[in-house]
Amino acid sequence: YSWNGNNIILESEKSAFQVYIHGINAHLSDNFFTLLKGETKEIEVLGNDFDKNNLVIWSLYNLNK
Repeated sequence: YSWNGNNIILESEKSAFQVYIHGINAHLSDNFFTLLKGETKEIEVLGNDFDKNNLVIWSLYNLNK
């Protein structure tokens, strides 16, 4: 992932199912989705009082470990 201002840019080389973003105290424009192989998704982060270093991204794959 990368940041573009207050937007999170997600890209994946493999499909990621049930992607969930947490760890930051802000409202997200989308927070439970599938990211297909080669797809790019931009998530708007609404809020000013959050630490980008606390961002955690999970998917169904991580929960099955």
